Amino acid sequence: MHSKRFKSKEENKTDIMMKQDKPQEQGSSHNDKTTDDFISTEFKKSKNEVLFEIAVLATENNINIKEINIAMTGLQASQNGTETFMKLFAYLGGIFIFSGLIIYIGIFWPNMSSVMRIAITLGTGIILYTLAIALPLQNKNNENMITPLFLTGTFFQTVGLFVAMNEFKDGLDIRVASTLIFGVMLLQQILTFKRIKRASLVFILTAFWCVFLLSFLDLSHANEKAINIVVGMSLLCIAYLLDKSCYKSIANFWYVVGSVLFLTDLFDALKNTTVELLFFFISSFILYFCTVIRNRPLLFVSTLSTLGYIGYFTSKHFMDSTVWPILLIVLGAVCFGIGILVLKISKKFT
Repeated sequence: MHSKRFKSKEENKTDIMMKQDKPQEQGSSHNDKTTDDFISTEFKKSKNEVLFEIAVLATENNINIKEINIAMTGLQASQNGTETFMKLFAYLGGIFIFSGLIIYIGIFWPNMSSVMRIAITLGTGIILYTLAIALPLQNKNNENMITPLFLTGTFFQTVGLFVAMNEFKDGLDIRVASTLIFGVMLLQQILTFKRIKRASLVFILTAFWCVFLLSFLDLSHANEKAINIVVGMSLLCIAYLLDKSCYKSIANFWYVVGSVLFLTDLFDALKNTTVELLFFFISSFILYFCTVIRNRPLLFVSTLSTLGYIGYFTSKHFMDSTVWPILLIVLGAVCFGIGILVLKISKKFT
């Protein structure tokens, strides 16, 4: 048997470098790789090898796991602090840009032509929006600049479209113009969200859906109370979907906006009608729904709405009655008792 000679990594690396210096014969396909790529692939350390070296170094220098954790925590805190400062300056930059553009437009607006007015608003919005999409593609560190650029760009685009409609409307109904503009902006946000998944885009998209639906229903000559009820209900549905997704952080805001719109205009619509008491049952149902999804902002709004209706109903029908407040106290005690009983029963079956 022939004995095999095993070379070290350093010897292999030297042989490879020497072979690369010689003229290549008959351009083979395996010689197309550069020396650096081959070496980096050949000698790249695995995760286990790196961990083993860390363990050896820690043992040689009497470093324990606690000290390693402290060092890693400090490194993570340093990275988080850097990211926080980047976000701070990104938002400050957005505020300064927004303020400067608004002041400039306000000063020179009367002297601007129609084309200049459209260019300074719509054009600026398109540029900022394009930057928000393009910058993160060049460098991932620019992702902190996305939200302020998106917000500023979206604002100026919307204003620019309204300016363009105003300059060249030629008798166009403002409701038609609003529906078209908000529809275009909604479509833009949807297409952008398909490319860039961010909570800020979901928030803007939901806002445009809200104003688009308001404009569309108003264009359809729907009743104002019915419009707010439909918009509020749609926002509650959207907030519920957001609450079940990875964008839970923005769901609470839309829960509050949707519930306020829905309950306020529902009360106005049912007030002084034969089905007025229906508001109390709907408000109570939302209160029950809050306990199921465990959402505090919606619980707060529905509780205020239920208490507000009880106060309204009392002032309308039982203002001078001594029996009604006693009856409410008894009903409250019964509700507390039922709640405690349900809790005890549920614990037995869990």
